[in-house]
Amino acid sequence: AVAAPRRRGRPRKSPLPPVSPGSSLVAAAEGAAQGLAENYGAAVALAAYQDTLSRQPLVDVSFCLRAKLEFGTRVRVVGGHESLGTWQVESAPELVWGEGDQWRAKIRLPAGAIVEYKYVLLESGGGVRAWQSGANNVLAVKLSEERIELFDTWQSNPDQALVVSDGGAAAKREGRLMAWAGEMMSQLSAQRQEMRRMSLELAGSQQELKEARERAEFFRGQYATKEAERKEVAAQLAEARALNTALESQLLDTTGALKEAIETASALLEQVDAKGAAIRSKRRSRAAAEEADSNDE
Repeated sequence: AVAAPRRRGRPRKSPLPPVSPGSSLVAAAEGAAQGLAENYGAAVALAAYQDTLSRQPLVDVSFCLRAKLEFGTRVRVVGGHESLGTWQVESAPELVWGEGDQWRAKIRLPAGAIVEYKYVLLESGGGVRAWQSGANNVLAVKLSEERIELFDTWQSNPDQALVVSDGGAAAKREGRLMAWAGEMMSQLSAQRQEMRRMSLELAGSQQELKEARERAEFFRGQYATKEAERKEVAAQLAEARALNTALESQLLDTTGALKEAIETASALLEQVDAKGAAIRSKRRSRAAAEEADSNDE
């Protein structure tokens, strides 16, 4: 256990958090990210990573700092995630002292996240006494984890820092970080294959859509042709009906005129027959008279 340095003289200003990646673990993560960027493109890799995180459940993370500190000293863990105050000490979670000089705090981080953090010692009044020295601590959260326990020391010795996942065996951060990088590469590779599959499906759908549009245009043309033919037949039918109506009207007129002519001719014939009968009657009467006169002589 290491005692925190005593404060002498006027209070010092709070130092800025050393957030610049400098550890070998961060360098390894950067190398993995560079490999992803070369294989998939930086924008695609970042978008896929962020999309993966946005859909992942939260993992319970327990921090345990082993340090024997002066009475009244307070400890916070601050880092590059909102659950760790986003490097703002006043927003960072505070650790609670327990037996065995173990300081503990619990937060939740998204599965698949990689987060840098440090421990900060505070005065009892809340002023910053000291930042943990050395490079930032790095925590890689695997996609499949549900619970993580971190065991750190104030000296920030990577060989002494251990991570226990889901109650299993303890592991060092560097090995976990490389496993995280491999897991993320596998995840991104699977997403890339899925994107390829979706691209092929999209291309096939676009081809089907093109063919459907062509068929629709063909049937639209066929329909237009049939519609034009239907309209032409309808026009011809209307014309034929109009002609038929006119012919029927003419036929009625002709029939009426013919009937009238027949009736007139019949009346004339009757008149002719009557005149003929009268003439014949007169002739017979005259002949009879002449014959009677001859007999008297």
